[in-house]
Amino acid sequence: MVRRAMAVLGLLAFTITILGGLAGGNRVEFILPRALWAMGLFCLMGWIVGWCAERVVAEHRTKQHEEILGPAEEPAPAEAAPDDERNSSTSVSPTPIQ
Repeated sequence: MVRRAMAVLGLLAFTITILGGLAGGNRVEFILPRALWAMGLFCLMGWIVGWCAERVVAEHRTKQHEEILGPAEEPAPAEAAPDDERNSSTSVSPTPIQ
């Protein structure tokens, strides 16, 4: 989304600046640098707008997910391993290979 916003706003500014300069009867030597500056500035603005839009969408998606499934639960802590595995009933003793 960020790259699309950058591209759209940058190209829009470049196009409007070129067309406005040509319609005003300006020379190409003056139009092109201004159009490039406008494209760069609007790409930066598009990056900021796109980043904000991604954050809004992500927060909305998280909110909808919580409404549907409930809040995410934290996993239960794993039980601590016994100090002495020889006395543990849950440990598996190796069987000799014959």
